[in-house]
Amino acid sequence: MIDLASISLPRFIADWYGQPDLPAEEAAGCTGLPESLHAWYDLAAQYSTPLLGVKRFALPGNIGMRNGKAVFLSDPGNAIWGYDPDFPMDVYEGSLYGEWVKRSSNLHG
Repeated sequence: MIDLASISLPRFIADWYGQPDLPAEEAAGCTGLPESLHAWYDLAAQYSTPLLGVKRFALPGNIGMRNGKAVFLSDPGNAIWGYDPDFPMDVYEGSLYGEWVKRSSNLHG
């Protein structure tokens, strides 16, 4: 089994999408985000092509609160993902009309 901690996300993305086609700059609006989420936005800002298919990350400045969680990811259905600002490594999955469920995965760097 592959140890997910051994995978370099920038290298994986470059292998999948090719080399970045935009200059490496800090993504705007990332202040106050968990470090690994901030790193994702910085990496994604280097590509003109979206790095996800169906799911969409909220723009950093548009991350809003819903029932105590900061919603950073959604899909076309009603699924949403968020983190708890008091415990920013914890990831929760929910829906627009349901309760949050803490996931076993987290926002580790």
